[in-house]
Amino acid sequence: MKRFIEVAIIFIIIPVFYLLINYFINRYFINSHVIDVQTNVLIVGNSHNRRSIDTTFFKNAKNIAQGAEPYFATYLKLKKLCVNNKIDTLILNFFYGDISAGNDKKFINKKWSGEMFKRLYAISSLSDFNQFEINYRNYFYVYIKNLCLYPKVKHDNYIGSFNGKKSKKIHNDSTEAIERHYFYEDKNVGISYLCINYLDSIINLADKNNMKLILVTAPLHSSYINNIPTNFQDSFFELKDSLINEKIMVLDLSESIIEDKYFYNSDHLNNKGAKKFTKILIDTLNCKLY
Repeated sequence: MKRFIEVAIIFIIIPVFYLLINYFINRYFINSHVIDVQTNVLIVGNSHNRRSIDTTFFKNAKNIAQGAEPYFATYLKLKKLCVNNKIDTLILNFFYGDISAGNDKKFINKKWSGEMFKRLYAISSLSDFNQFEINYRNYFYVYIKNLCLYPKVKHDNYIGSFNGKKSKKIHNDSTEAIERHYFYEDKNVGISYLCINYLDSIINLADKNNMKLILVTAPLHSSYINNIPTNFQDSFFELKDSLINEKIMVLDLSESIIEDKYFYNSDHLNNKGAKKFTKILIDTLNCKLY
């Protein structure tokens, strides 16, 4: 019996030791790796910025936006990047769906939570998610897979890029998009004050690091705009007015492009639209960024 216990302990200790060694190696890689964005203008946020702002028209800009990214994730990214980067201008999406409580569900939803944790495990801890309901199974699965199973040099899944889409005609998906952004389990999901709070945190972070913050609403197709639930429209315009009163630059360019040929779907531009919109944005800013 004693021999059996000794063997069992050895069989437990060896894999635990292996996992811990990999954990500390990967933590070393994460802590020692410096992300140099090498840019004066940083474009962050979700797919509305990712699909609509083409950095080739700028003199020195980088687009690190990712699809479906909530303000919480953007805040964690910026907190990490501000440590070693001097960024002059920050362009962040400001969109009706950014204040939807559907964003909060991304950390508990079976499909989305794994993707969110995969992006954020290197720049977050479990305590960062205290305000959210989270899918613990997916959290620990992603955490162990990426930190404990083997040494891994690259841990920057939170860095996105411009991702234009080619299309000859618009994919009219306004019904699905509205459902996805403003409803959860067939109910209007309501306004997320967590999202609004994290937007405020980004504003404070930009101010602390002397970054000029520009909030941009990229073009939306009329089929999408006309079906945004009233409570989101009211809250969005109220928040926009409040931000403008606080001297935050807000550029609502949601109707700056209306022709179908420039849209990939109801809430994203195609490549052609991105080029046109980027020029509109630069002209609106009236500055020599290109």
